[in-house]
Amino acid sequence: LHCRARERTGTRATAMGSCSSTATPEDRRRLQARGRPRSNSRAMGSFKSVTFAEDSLKKPSSFQWFLTSACCLDAVRSQDEAVTQLMEPYAPPISLFERCCLCNLSSDPFRDDSGVAEVPEIASLAGVAVQDYATPGRAVLLTLKWCKFDFEKREAAIQVFGGFGGTRGSQGLWTAPPTCSSAVATNTLRACNLTYVLRFSNDWRRADVDVRCNGCCCVPCLPPCLSLPPSCLRSELRQTKRSHDGSEWERDSAVCGGELQLQYMLRVAIDETGRRGKYPMSLKDAPPLVFMTR
Repeated sequence: LHCRARERTGTRATAMGSCSSTATPEDRRRLQARGRPRSNSRAMGSFKSVTFAEDSLKKPSSFQWFLTSACCLDAVRSQDEAVTQLMEPYAPPISLFERCCLCNLSSDPFRDDSGVAEVPEIASLAGVAVQDYATPGRAVLLTLKWCKFDFEKREAAIQVFGGFGGTRGSQGLWTAPPTCSSAVATNTLRACNLTYVLRFSNDWRRADVDVRCNGCCCVPCLPPCLSLPPSCLRSELRQTKRSHDGSEWERDSAVCGGELQLQYMLRVAIDETGRRGKYPMSLKDAPPLVFMTR
């Protein structure tokens, strides 16, 4: 869950991650040093070619197939497939969970473009971003390309794993690790309608993160009407000095009035056009097999 931060150099806590797992000074140096922007002058024909040779198809185990079937999830077997699902304008087939628990009966297969790509200062967030932690294998992929965006209010709202009353195709916009606890937590947070509302500053270089939910996973057909108070959870996104298009952010977080700490770096691996972004090597830390909601 998310937290807001104000240590002048920080970034986020994953939807599944623990808010208490803050980065040490050594982790901070490692996170900030490992991101070397790469020139985007070379156009890539598609995002199929930006991942790596070792990212071959990974076959899910029998237990993982059972988990995805029981929890109405997709087991995505490669980074190529995950990136494609995040970027394509077609929503995944609506699962039984969405139909029965969230009253999602829509038959429209098309997602609505958020318009984030039309704001030059944050345009890269409409591509595929990687939550880059100090620990390899923990990286999470996400996109704001299909979120609910209000330019006048400078607000972007993204339902992390889908939920009631959101934008079309709001499921499948965030990856999760292929574990049993992750599968259970994903549907619990989907029933709670976990939503992140980013409120950007006038220069688009900073955003306060408001974590919202419906307050009760037992009644999933409710909008995210409750906000976690700052005294409980604070979080903030801040563009780094070398980023001018939303390609690199730091996420600071604090819990229960504690010190703001760097949680992770948010780096764009695939830009808003589907070409190689400035930080394609961030995909190295993402697991080849992930779960995605449908």
